Amino acid sequence: MTNIGGDYLTQIGHLRAFSQKRIDLVEPPSLVCNFDAPGKPRPKGNIIKGRFGGYHDATKGLDKWLLVVRGCARAAMRDNPIITCPVTARLAFCFVRPKGHFTLSGTLSAKGRREPLPTTRTYGDIDKLARAILDALTGIVYKDDCLVTPIEAGKTWAEKPGVRVIIIRTDVGG
Repeated sequence: MTNIGGDYLTQIGHLRAFSQKRIDLVEPPSLVCNFDAPGKPRPKGNIIKGRFGGYHDATKGLDKWLLVVRGCARAAMRDNPIITCPVTARLAFCFVRPKGHFTLSGTLSAKGRREPLPTTRTYGDIDKLARAILDALTGIVYKDDCLVTPIEAGKTWAEKPGVRVIIIRTDVGG
């Protein structure tokens, strides 16, 4: 598996849930799938009314992004059955810093220091980014995205854009 942005657990160490739960510590039977999908993450849910009365998602490039995510998910699942029990989704969205975040010498500029994480509208809301991934995995990884009970998601800067997806069976105890 290629790593889209270095050790993503280190990169988003500001998220307590990610920093405390290393994937290496997950019991192998509980890991459902683990993959990286390269490309600029796109949000889902910007629904607008078309000029002929129909509704559609206005996000440019969403269809291509979802094809990449589904292809990576299929490759990660191989011949494993679709999950029908509760799962936890861990999503790390990686974005490339704009050139304006750097000085001519390559160091971080004042603007880059003011934006330690991708929080502007350009990068999308975390809930809409997660919605795109969870919907794309329906029918490939799990039966329906309603089976995803906790979601741990974050955005970070990286050298290459993409998303790291980790799906783990949720231990409900009892």
